[in-house]
Amino acid sequence: MRITITFGYEGPTRVVDWFQPIDQFPKHLRYDGKKWEWVAYDKDPTGKSDYALLFGELATYDPNFYMNMEDFETKFFGAWGYNCCCGASYSGSFPWDHLRYCPKWKPWDRL
Repeated sequence: MRITITFGYEGPTRVVDWFQPIDQFPKHLRYDGKKWEWVAYDKDPTGKSDYALLFGELATYDPNFYMNMEDFETKFFGAWGYNCCCGASYSGSFPWDHLRYCPKWKPWDRL
């Protein structure tokens, strides 16, 4: 399933693929040098993904602030970052045709 994640009320939004039940998504993550906690989720009203998750920033006085958390970029994008990981960029015929799991994938209407 596709999940849209928003860090903060109107903060940065990222879309990831998740292949487990939604309740097994990590509850605490590090992103952009800050620590975040999963606050709420619902079906994505835009229809661009299956679910929309909202993460709130943890304050230093929160007991969860000092727990060990996974880094968002490392967990979901690993060493690939924003580079092509499906091999399309190495194809001579179709370098623009990335597969859906590739970080460089875009819907047809955005190409």
